[in-house]
Amino acid sequence: MKRFLLLSFFLLFAAVLFAQFEITGGYSMAIPRGKMNDYINLTNSVTLRGIYRLPVNSKVWVGADLAIGTYAQKTEQQTYEFTNGATTTTNVRFSSNEFNGHLAFGYDLLSERKLVPYITAKAGMSNFYSSIYIEDPHDADGCHPLQNKNVFGDVTFSYGAGAGLRFDGKQVF
Repeated sequence: MKRFLLLSFFLLFAAVLFAQFEITGGYSMAIPRGKMNDYINLTNSVTLRGIYRLPVNSKVWVGADLAIGTYAQKTEQQTYEFTNGATTTTNVRFSSNEFNGHLAFGYDLLSERKLVPYITAKAGMSNFYSSIYIEDPHDADGCHPLQNKNVFGDVTFSYGAGAGLRFDGKQVF
């Protein structure tokens, strides 16, 4: 009987604990501020968020955000001359990207609705990096570039605030 009660308590505790977890995905747009505004464009990102709803108030949540996005893309054709005198014209892709990891805090303004408006604040680290990819014109699949190199990278503290709408799938089914 003691084992049954212990197992029952553990299962009940696990059910309550895991009922508070959610994983979501979405789109995020970041607007650079200060000096960064002089050098980079808006950052468009794909995000993954895991949150834990506080048992005392299910409108309040804490969690983690991971996001990868881009703030500059450019492709242009360039002609290269090799040491043996041969030349080739190929596409060169320049890209500048960002990877973010943040701790997030949020509050649902409404609940029990299909669309749930929320506000959030977050702080963490951002990794900015730029790369150059020079295609091999003789490689139809693009698997073996002439050059694929990161030319810049920097990690910095970042923070943000935002608002959004979450589609609550539980309200549909």
